[in-house]
Amino acid sequence: MPGQFSTDQFADGQFRSHGHYELHLEDGIFVGIATGPFNVECLAAISKARKAALADWKDGAPVNAITVFKSSMLMSPQALDAYSRGLEQDFKNISPLAAFAWVVGPDVEGRGLMMEHFTEIFERSQIQWRVFETLAHAKAWIASKR
Repeated sequence: MPGQFSTDQFADGQFRSHGHYELHLEDGIFVGIATGPFNVECLAAISKARKAALADWKDGAPVNAITVFKSSMLMSPQALDAYSRGLEQDFKNISPLAAFAWVVGPDVEGRGLMMEHFTEIFERSQIQWRVFETLAHAKAWIASKR
């Protein structure tokens, strides 16, 4: 599907990517489906998919995104560092950034452990970010930021 990006398209490197990410544009919002756990190779592929999607973004409107986590959000410390660097690099020249919402249900493995790390990452990035248990709540919050 045009305008749809996946880690499958961008996975390369010496080791196999663990985890999967798909990204598409839906009603002017980038929507990602992330299925973990994730390794560094997967985070590199996520960054490439994000860059490809952002290169297609010609609207000039604020960039809003929702990521829905499935199964697990666990990642190694090295993968977490790669996520932080990728977030900073991929969005440093994007303006305006509006808001990112994550959907992380209570059954997603690693939720309690990883949220503290992601909170620190998003505070440093100065990107508005909230976590919800349902997609409906995430969409409503993103709509309020548009």
